[in-house]
Amino acid sequence: MKENKEQNSQITRVKVYGEQDGFKLIVSHNPLNSILAVHFLFGNKVRLESEYGENAAWILHDCLSQRMKELISRHNKRGFGFLFKFNDNPYIPMDNIYMDDDFSYVRAEALEDHFAESVPWVIDQIENFQPTLEEFERAQANYKRIFPASSKRDSASQLFSNTINDTVYKMPDTAGLPSLTFNSLQRFTKVYFDKNNLILSIVSSQEADRIAAIFPAIKELKGIPKAQRSQKSIKLLLSELKLHKTVDGNRAFFFGGFTKTIQNRHLAALKALSVLLSEQIQFKIREELGMAYGINSGIEIIEDRALFYLRFATAPKNIGTIQKIWPTFFQSNNFTAISEITFKKTINKYLGRMAFRKLSSINQGFYLGKALYNGTGPNDDQKQLDDLKKLNLETLYEVALEYLDSKVPLEIIFSPEDS
Repeated sequence: MKENKEQNSQITRVKVYGEQDGFKLIVSHNPLNSILAVHFLFGNKVRLESEYGENAAWILHDCLSQRMKELISRHNKRGFGFLFKFNDNPYIPMDNIYMDDDFSYVRAEALEDHFAESVPWVIDQIENFQPTLEEFERAQANYKRIFPASSKRDSASQLFSNTINDTVYKMPDTAGLPSLTFNSLQRFTKVYFDKNNLILSIVSSQEADRIAAIFPAIKELKGIPKAQRSQKSIKLLLSELKLHKTVDGNRAFFFGGFTKTIQNRHLAALKALSVLLSEQIQFKIREELGMAYGINSGIEIIEDRALFYLRFATAPKNIGTIQKIWPTFFQSNNFTAISEITFKKTINKYLGRMAFRKLSSINQGFYLGKALYNGTGPNDDQKQLDDLKKLNLETLYEVALEYLDSKVPLEIIFSPEDS
């Protein structure tokens, strides 16, 4: 399904309707668009799965996908031409950026010729959905196929990830999740797909109030609800910590970094610093040293804390070299010497990448819903990008001097014994 990419940058207005503690509707009016994007965000996944069963949201979405494929194939209007997406793949980089521990979503796109009929139709299919036993069993088989037991939760890679999570983050409590049964999935469906657990984002060429009229008696929402999310937080590490573990296999895994409390006024500069930091580390390790291809690095921010980090897998023989040089990647003098040209080029590249992600109406719907679920308001994401555009090099220098050169580093290494 094609749409004019240039047109989609011309969002004229975003309005939010609904109740503070119930169903919320976001409408983004784009007068030049021809695509109707309907984005369902279902919240409280961690809390509800802890009550009803492990992986309940994924299984439920798969059951729904089975039903919709069957329904659309025999629907006299072919489901109004909707194209759906029900589950993302964590192994695909462009997919996994949209995944979250505390919510899941369904994406639906169609031409908006019959929006007054098609929007209620697609909402009704989801709101009144109940999986069958056959759909549940097929979904379980699909889950095992995509996430096979051979991936070994106790493998070196998974143990390494678990160690990072335990050391760096305070994670949502998912220990001892009950096993999902067909009966518990049916009960989960009723509360998870309940309208009060939904943020519905619609991007359309229709006026916002015309879309809102589909929902009887709904009123414009004044003020943004305070977020009550179950998500990980970053621990403040106050002393040096080095964890080295011997593992089987022929790969070594390295994580280095530190955490700090940050100030909200530095968010734009820290994002810019993260982009520059990641580019420098990628170039050094991949291009100059040839030690790894897949490198994850930069600055992760959650609320008022930031994690400055480097993570990758490499040949065991490289670990000694990395141990000696990795702290130099996080020195402020690497950034206080950056030229205006390099700074602008890097920021523009990042802004272009973010703009690419938002070319489609359905991706705009995702970002609108996520921002509202975070309690920051649907326009906050765009505000952050606008702040980045206005950032100057002098502010970047100041932030680099304030946050880098940490004296409290964390180092985690998993490596074969003979490395």
